[in-house]
Amino acid sequence: MQISRKIAGAPRLAVRAARAAGAGASAPAVRINRRTAPRSGVRATDNKTRTETEVDMFQMLPSMTFGRRLSVWWSCMWRQTLASAPVWILGVAIVGLSISRTHSAAGRPPSGGAAALAVATFFVCLVVCLPIAGYMVRGGFAAHALTAPERLAFRQALMVGLTTFGWAVLAALPISVATMPLRHAGYPLAGQAIGWVLNVAAGLYIVLPRQARRLRLLAGEAA
Repeated sequence: MQISRKIAGAPRLAVRAARAAGAGASAPAVRINRRTAPRSGVRATDNKTRTETEVDMFQMLPSMTFGRRLSVWWSCMWRQTLASAPVWILGVAIVGLSISRTHSAAGRPPSGGAAALAVATFFVCLVVCLPIAGYMVRGGFAAHALTAPERLAFRQALMVGLTTFGWAVLAALPISVATMPLRHAGYPLAGQAIGWVLNVAAGLYIVLPRQARRLRLLAGEAA
């Protein structure tokens, strides 16, 4: 009888052993899933950080009221205007003297050579004013105790100037196109006034945040 009981209980022992073996085989799979879980969390965090960076592309850090933003913008603007005015005055004087000499010598209106000289002088003055704008923007931010490097190298000032002029041009082009119908419809003053207001708004909410980001990067902080 004992032998028969042992023989009858053998299948049960085999089933239990198979279940134990199955549980042992499935255990590593659970461990692998646990190991891979943090990776998906890191990826989600990276995606969230990228999204926040894209959203904050045109936001000031720290956040500012309209009055403070306008004050910082004006502080940068008048510095750029005063510093670059002598360059543009000199360029206009050179072109004017060249045209007057050509006109008095030949006795005829300026030709294509004078126009080419004017275009070349314009681009030379623009290139000269790029680093000047960078230095003046840094001075404006430093005057308001905002993040900015203590000093700017020439290359760094050039990068800030390129940021300033580049974003200003990108913002001014659609504004000019939008106000063109008013100017051509016989309302030049209204078109210019609306364009001026829109350009100031673009300077406050497009150009100024990009300048701030550039200066933060140059100062060694996270954008």
